[in-house]
Amino acid sequence: MKIYIFIISLLLFKGESNLSAHHTPGGGDAMNANNTRFIDPFTGKREKPNNYAILSYDQQRGAKDNKNIHTASVFTEMILGSGNFALNFSVPYLYYDQKDRKDSSRVGKVYVGAKYMPLFDLNKSYIFILESRIGFPSGPDTDRFTGGDYYIGSAIGTVGYIWNKFAFMGKITGNFPLSKLHPKNQNGDDGIPYWARTSTATSSTESIELKKVSIYSAYITYYLHEKVSLFSGFLYRNPYEGIEKTLNTGDRIPLVFREASIGFSYNFSEKYFFGLSYRHPLDRGKEFRLYESAITTLFSIEF
Repeated sequence: MKIYIFIISLLLFKGESNLSAHHTPGGGDAMNANNTRFIDPFTGKREKPNNYAILSYDQQRGAKDNKNIHTASVFTEMILGSGNFALNFSVPYLYYDQKDRKDSSRVGKVYVGAKYMPLFDLNKSYIFILESRIGFPSGPDTDRFTGGDYYIGSAIGTVGYIWNKFAFMGKITGNFPLSKLHPKNQNGDDGIPYWARTSTATSSTESIELKKVSIYSAYITYYLHEKVSLFSGFLYRNPYEGIEKTLNTGDRIPLVFREASIGFSYNFSEKYFFGLSYRHPLDRGKEFRLYESAITTLFSIEF
Protein backbone atom coordinates (compact mmCIF):
# COMPACT_ATOMS: atom_id res chain seq x y z
CA MET A 1 0.00 0.00 0.00
CA LYS A 2 2.85 2.42 0.79
CA ILE A 3 4.22 2.16 -2.74
CA TYR A 4 0.87 3.16 -4.24
CA ILE A 5 0.62 6.17 -1.91
CA PHE A 6 4.10 7.17 -3.06
CA ILE A 7 3.09 6.94 -6.74
CA ILE A 8 -0.09 8.98 -6.25
CA SER A 9 1.90 11.64 -4.39
CA LEU A 10 4.28 11.96 -7.33
CA LEU A 11 1.40 12.50 -9.72
CA LEU A 12 -0.30 15.08 -7.52
CA PHE A 13 2.67 17.19 -6.52
CA LYS A 14 5.08 17.03 -9.44
CA GLY A 15 3.79 19.88 -11.60
CA GLU A 16 6.01 19.63 -14.65
CA SER A 17 5.37 21.25 -18.02
CA ASN A 18 3.57 19.32 -20.74
CA LEU A 19 5.71 16.95 -22.81
CA SER A 20 4.32 18.03 -26.18
CA ALA A 21 5.57 21.55 -25.69
CA HIS A 22 9.18 20.36 -25.69
CA HIS A 23 9.58 17.04 -27.47
CA THR A 24 8.89 16.10 -31.04
CA PRO A 25 10.19 13.14 -33.06
CA GLY A 26 13.74 13.64 -34.29
CA GLY A 27 13.95 17.08 -32.82
CA GLY A 28 17.26 16.53 -31.04
CA ASP A 29 15.81 17.65 -27.70
CA ALA A 30 17.05 16.42 -24.34
CA MET A 31 14.61 13.53 -24.12
CA ASN A 32 15.65 12.15 -27.50
CA ALA A 33 19.33 12.96 -27.09
CA ASN A 34 19.64 10.83 -23.98
CA ASN A 35 18.17 7.43 -23.35
CA THR A 36 15.10 8.17 -21.22
CA ARG A 37 12.42 7.57 -23.86
CA PHE A 38 13.88 4.36 -25.27
CA ILE A 39 13.48 2.27 -22.12
CA ASP A 40 11.82 -1.13 -21.88
CA PRO A 41 9.36 -0.20 -19.10
CA PHE A 42 8.88 -3.80 -17.97
CA THR A 43 12.58 -4.42 -17.34
CA GLY A 44 13.96 -0.88 -16.99
CA LYS A 45 16.64 -1.62 -19.59
CA ARG A 46 17.88 1.23 -21.77
CA GLU A 47 17.53 0.05 -25.34
CA LYS A 48 20.41 2.19 -26.57
CA PRO A 49 23.85 1.22 -25.20
CA ASN A 50 24.49 2.99 -21.93
CA ASN A 51 26.28 2.88 -18.58
CA TYR A 52 23.67 1.99 -15.97
CA ALA A 53 22.51 -0.54 -13.38
CA ILE A 54 19.08 -1.93 -12.45
CA LEU A 55 17.75 -3.36 -9.20
CA SER A 56 14.43 -5.18 -9.68
CA TYR A 57 11.99 -7.22 -7.64
CA ASP A 58 9.48 -9.55 -9.29
CA GLN A 59 6.74 -11.55 -7.61
CA GLN A 60 4.97 -14.37 -9.44
CA ARG A 61 1.81 -15.25 -7.56
CA GLY A 62 0.14 -18.63 -7.68
CA ALA A 63 2.98 -20.37 -9.53
CA LYS A 64 2.92 -24.09 -10.24
CA ASP A 65 3.41 -26.48 -7.31
CA ASN A 66 1.52 -24.07 -5.00
CA LYS A 67 4.16 -21.43 -4.50
CA ASN A 68 4.92 -17.76 -4.96
CA ILE A 69 8.25 -16.92 -6.57
CA HIS A 70 10.08 -13.77 -5.44
CA THR A 71 13.02 -12.75 -7.64
CA ALA A 72 15.54 -10.00 -6.88
CA SER A 73 17.81 -9.24 -9.83
CA VAL A 74 20.84 -7.11 -10.59
CA PHE A 75 21.57 -6.00 -14.15
CA THR A 76 24.38 -3.74 -15.30
CA GLU A 77 25.58 -2.51 -18.68
CA MET A 78 28.69 -0.63 -19.81
CA ILE A 79 29.50 1.11 -23.09
CA LEU A 80 32.60 0.16 -25.03
CA GLY A 81 34.20 1.89 -27.99
CA SER A 82 32.44 4.82 -29.67
CA GLY A 83 29.13 4.31 -27.85
CA ASN A 84 27.22 2.02 -30.19
CA PHE A 85 28.43 -1.16 -28.46
CA ALA A 86 27.97 -2.36 -24.87
CA LEU A 87 28.44 -5.39 -22.63
CA ASN A 88 25.95 -6.38 -19.93
CA PHE A 89 25.64 -8.79 -17.04
CA SER A 90 22.73 -10.05 -14.92
CA VAL A 91 22.14 -12.43 -12.02
CA PRO A 92 18.88 -13.23 -10.14
CA TYR A 93 18.23 -14.50 -6.63
CA LEU A 94 14.96 -16.42 -6.14
CA TYR A 95 12.96 -17.09 -3.00
CA TYR A 96 10.16 -19.70 -3.08
CA ASP A 97 7.23 -19.12 -0.71
CA GLN A 98 5.70 -22.59 -0.84
CA LYS A 99 2.40 -24.01 0.43
CA ASP A 100 2.64 -27.26 2.41
CA ARG A 101 6.42 -27.25 1.91
CA LYS A 102 9.40 -25.56 3.51
CA ASP A 103 10.35 -22.25 1.90
CA SER A 104 13.57 -22.23 -0.06
CA SER A 105 15.84 -19.92 -2.07
CA ARG A 106 18.22 -20.30 -4.99
CA VAL A 107 20.73 -18.33 -7.06
CA GLY A 108 19.51 -18.15 -10.66
CA LYS A 109 21.24 -18.38 -14.02
CA VAL A 110 23.94 -15.80 -14.77
CA TYR A 111 23.79 -14.06 -18.16
CA VAL A 112 26.48 -12.13 -20.05
CA GLY A 113 25.49 -10.23 -23.17
CA ALA A 114 26.58 -7.84 -25.89
CA LYS A 115 24.50 -5.09 -27.52
CA TYR A 116 25.13 -3.34 -30.85
CA MET A 117 23.39 -0.34 -32.39
CA PRO A 118 24.29 -0.33 -36.13
CA LEU A 119 22.33 2.85 -36.93
CA PHE A 120 24.04 4.99 -34.34
CA ASP A 121 22.44 8.41 -33.88
CA LEU A 122 21.24 9.44 -30.44
CA ASN A 123 19.17 12.30 -31.84
CA LYS A 124 16.91 10.18 -34.01
CA SER A 125 13.36 9.21 -33.04
CA TYR A 126 13.88 5.59 -34.08
CA ILE A 127 16.18 2.76 -33.01
CA PHE A 128 17.37 -0.60 -34.27
CA ILE A 129 19.24 -2.75 -31.74
CA LEU A 130 20.90 -6.16 -32.02
CA GLU A 131 21.76 -8.11 -28.89
CA SER A 132 23.10 -11.54 -27.97
CA ARG A 133 23.38 -13.19 -24.56
CA ILE A 134 24.79 -16.37 -23.06
CA GLY A 135 23.26 -17.99 -19.98
CA PHE A 136 25.75 -20.10 -18.03
CA PRO A 137 25.04 -23.42 -16.30
CA SER A 138 23.61 -22.71 -12.88
CA GLY A 139 25.37 -25.66 -11.27
CA PRO A 140 24.39 -29.22 -10.34
CA ASP A 141 23.68 -28.45 -6.66
CA THR A 142 19.94 -27.77 -6.77
CA ASP A 143 19.90 -26.85 -3.08
CA ARG A 144 21.76 -23.68 -4.05
CA PHE A 145 21.06 -22.98 -7.72
CA THR A 146 18.16 -22.95 -10.16
CA GLY A 147 17.74 -22.11 -13.84
CA GLY A 148 19.17 -25.28 -15.36
CA ASP A 149 22.65 -26.78 -15.46
CA TYR A 150 23.13 -26.04 -19.18
CA TYR A 151 24.13 -23.19 -21.50
CA ILE A 152 21.55 -20.96 -23.23
CA GLY A 153 22.15 -18.64 -26.18
CA SER A 154 19.84 -15.71 -26.94
CA ALA A 155 19.53 -13.47 -30.01
CA ILE A 156 17.38 -10.33 -29.73
CA GLY A 157 16.30 -7.76 -32.30
CA THR A 158 14.62 -4.54 -31.17
CA VAL A 159 13.00 -1.73 -33.15
CA GLY A 160 11.38 1.41 -31.79
CA TYR A 161 9.91 4.72 -32.82
CA ILE A 162 8.85 7.90 -31.00
CA TRP A 163 5.80 9.83 -32.21
CA ASN A 164 4.73 12.88 -30.19
CA LYS A 165 3.78 11.55 -26.73
CA PHE A 166 4.03 7.89 -27.75
CA ALA A 167 6.92 5.42 -27.90
CA PHE A 168 6.39 2.17 -29.83
CA MET A 169 8.71 -0.81 -29.32
CA GLY A 170 8.89 -4.34 -30.73
CA LYS A 171 11.19 -7.27 -29.96
CA ILE A 172 11.93 -10.65 -31.49
CA THR A 173 13.87 -13.05 -29.26
CA GLY A 174 15.23 -16.52 -29.90
CA ASN A 175 16.52 -18.70 -27.07
CA PHE A 176 18.60 -21.77 -27.96
CA PRO A 177 19.98 -24.56 -25.75
CA LEU A 178 23.75 -24.76 -26.26
CA SER A 179 24.33 -27.89 -24.19
CA LYS A 180 22.37 -30.92 -23.07
CA LEU A 181 20.11 -31.15 -20.06
CA HIS A 182 21.81 -32.58 -16.98
CA PRO A 183 20.36 -36.10 -16.61
CA LYS A 184 20.21 -35.85 -12.80
CA ASN A 185 18.75 -32.39 -12.62
CA GLN A 186 15.64 -31.89 -14.72
CA ASN A 187 13.86 -29.80 -12.11
CA GLY A 188 15.84 -27.43 -9.92
CA ASP A 189 13.10 -27.03 -7.30
CA ASP A 190 11.90 -30.56 -6.52
CA GLY A 191 13.39 -30.58 -3.04
CA ILE A 192 15.66 -33.58 -3.65
CA PRO A 193 19.21 -32.85 -2.40
CA TYR A 194 21.84 -33.31 -5.07
CA TRP A 195 23.78 -35.84 -2.95
CA ALA A 196 20.63 -38.01 -2.69
CA ARG A 197 20.15 -38.30 -6.44
CA THR A 198 21.18 -41.44 -8.28
CA SER A 199 22.33 -41.85 -11.85
CA THR A 200 18.89 -43.14 -12.83
CA ALA A 201 16.81 -40.82 -10.66
CA THR A 202 14.90 -37.97 -12.21
CA SER A 203 13.12 -35.19 -10.40
CA SER A 204 9.79 -35.73 -12.12
CA THR A 205 7.71 -38.55 -13.51
CA GLU A 206 7.43 -36.49 -16.70
CA SER A 207 10.49 -36.12 -18.92
CA ILE A 208 11.77 -32.67 -19.96
CA GLU A 209 13.33 -31.69 -23.26
CA LEU A 210 15.26 -28.53 -24.08
CA LYS A 211 13.60 -26.71 -26.97
CA LYS A 212 14.28 -23.66 -29.11
CA VAL A 213 12.07 -20.77 -28.02
CA SER A 214 10.59 -17.94 -30.08
CA ILE A 215 9.35 -14.83 -28.27
CA TYR A 216 7.53 -11.88 -29.85
CA SER A 217 6.75 -8.86 -27.70
CA ALA A 218 5.56 -5.31 -28.22
CA TYR A 219 4.59 -2.41 -26.02
CA ILE A 220 3.42 1.17 -26.28
CA THR A 221 4.30 3.96 -23.85
CA TYR A 222 2.28 7.14 -23.41
CA TYR A 223 4.01 10.09 -21.73
CA LEU A 224 1.70 12.17 -19.55
CA HIS A 225 4.62 14.61 -19.41
CA GLU A 226 8.38 14.29 -19.59
CA LYS A 227 8.70 12.36 -16.32
CA VAL A 228 5.51 10.32 -15.93
CA SER A 229 4.38 7.63 -18.38
CA LEU A 230 1.86 4.80 -18.71
CA PHE A 231 2.54 1.68 -20.78
CA SER A 232 0.94 -1.52 -21.96
CA GLY A 233 2.46 -4.59 -23.60
CA PHE A 234 1.83 -8.02 -25.07
CA LEU A 235 4.07 -11.11 -25.21
CA TYR A 236 3.77 -14.30 -27.30
CA ARG A 237 6.03 -17.31 -26.64
CA ASN A 238 6.31 -20.75 -28.18
CA PRO A 239 6.59 -23.22 -26.53
CA TYR A 240 4.44 -22.30 -23.55
CA GLU A 241 6.89 -23.25 -20.79
CA GLY A 242 9.95 -21.81 -22.46
CA ILE A 243 13.18 -23.65 -23.05
CA GLU A 244 12.36 -26.55 -20.66
CA LYS A 245 9.37 -28.27 -22.26
CA THR A 246 7.54 -31.02 -20.40
CA LEU A 247 6.79 -34.02 -22.65
CA ASN A 248 3.83 -36.42 -22.77
CA THR A 249 1.31 -34.08 -21.16
CA GLY A 250 -1.56 -34.39 -23.64
CA ASP A 251 -3.64 -31.22 -23.59
CA ARG A 252 -2.69 -30.21 -20.03
CA ILE A 253 -0.26 -27.55 -21.23
CA PRO A 254 -1.17 -25.04 -24.01
CA LEU A 255 0.97 -24.81 -27.12
CA VAL A 256 1.82 -21.11 -26.72
CA PHE A 257 2.09 -18.62 -23.88
CA ARG A 258 0.49 -15.19 -24.17
CA GLU A 259 0.65 -12.42 -21.62
CA ALA A 260 -0.76 -8.90 -21.33
CA SER A 261 0.89 -6.21 -19.22
CA ILE A 262 0.26 -2.70 -17.94
CA GLY A 263 2.38 -0.36 -15.87
CA PHE A 264 3.54 3.04 -14.71
CA SER A 265 6.98 4.68 -14.76
CA TYR A 266 8.55 7.81 -13.35
CA ASN A 267 11.80 9.45 -14.46
CA PHE A 268 13.22 11.27 -11.45
CA SER A 269 15.80 12.77 -13.80
CA GLU A 270 17.74 11.77 -16.89
CA LYS A 271 19.64 9.23 -14.76
CA TYR A 272 17.04 7.78 -12.41
CA PHE A 273 14.07 5.64 -13.46
CA PHE A 274 11.35 3.88 -11.46
CA GLY A 275 8.88 1.37 -12.90
CA LEU A 276 5.91 -0.63 -11.63
CA SER A 277 4.18 -3.19 -13.86
CA TYR A 278 1.55 -5.94 -13.70
CA ARG A 279 1.57 -9.03 -15.96
CA HIS A 280 -1.34 -11.38 -16.57
CA PRO A 281 -1.04 -14.69 -18.51
CA LEU A 282 -3.84 -15.21 -21.04
CA ASP A 283 -3.37 -18.93 -21.79
CA ARG A 284 -3.89 -21.52 -19.05
CA GLY A 285 -3.96 -25.29 -19.31
CA LYS A 286 -6.71 -27.42 -17.80
CA GLU A 287 -4.45 -28.65 -15.00
CA PHE A 288 -1.36 -26.50 -15.42
CA ARG A 289 -0.31 -22.86 -15.11
CA LEU A 290 3.03 -21.10 -14.87
CA TYR A 291 1.62 -18.45 -12.53
CA GLU A 292 -1.61 -16.55 -11.93
CA SER A 293 -0.15 -13.03 -12.11
CA ALA A 294 3.09 -11.12 -11.57
CA ILE A 295 4.12 -7.70 -10.29
CA THR A 296 7.52 -6.10 -10.96
CA THR A 297 9.08 -3.04 -9.38
CA LEU A 298 12.45 -1.69 -10.50
CA PHE A 299 14.85 1.18 -10.09
CA SER A 300 17.66 2.04 -12.49
CA ILE A 301 20.49 4.55 -12.36
CA GLU A 302 22.94 5.71 -15.01
CA PHE A 303 26.58 6.17 -14.07
